[in-house]
Amino acid sequence: MQVSIDHSDVNIATQTALVTFAFNEPTNDFSILGSTTVNGGVLSKLQTPDGGNTYTATFTPTADTAISNASVDVTPGSYHDLAGQAGTGGSTPLFTVNTVTPTVTVDAQSLLLSQYMASSFSKASDGHGGSLITDPALTQQSQLTLPHALSHG
Repeated sequence: MQVSIDHSDVNIATQTALVTFAFNEPTNDFSILGSTTVNGGVLSKLQTPDGGNTYTATFTPTADTAISNASVDVTPGSYHDLAGQAGTGGSTPLFTVNTVTPTVTVDAQSLLLSQYMASSFSKASDGHGGSLITDPALTQQSQLTLPHALSHG
């Protein structure tokens, strides 16, 4: 029996992964709850497209988790072939789960805007009282909202 996963890094952008369980002959009692253990998330949507030789399930990572030892394991003896013989175990290779949302903390008391930053970033209003800060060298955009007006002086 073999267990594989289609992503080695499941994160905020990826959000889910497909886990495949491959057996050398059909099984009749393989299940998520009775046959598997999961570190770093949960499995759902167990399906078999071929009568029990292969199963797939959706791995959904646990929120606010950052680990590099996530895995999906099949417990030996937890399922049986059609003749009633207990099956062997298997595991995915270890993979990464990172669902921790990045945060930025700015202390407005000590915030200094240098000439470099002012010339390196462009600023546009977001229409809600904040400013959109965009670095032309990057592809991401961040919103910066300051609780007090800043003055130059």
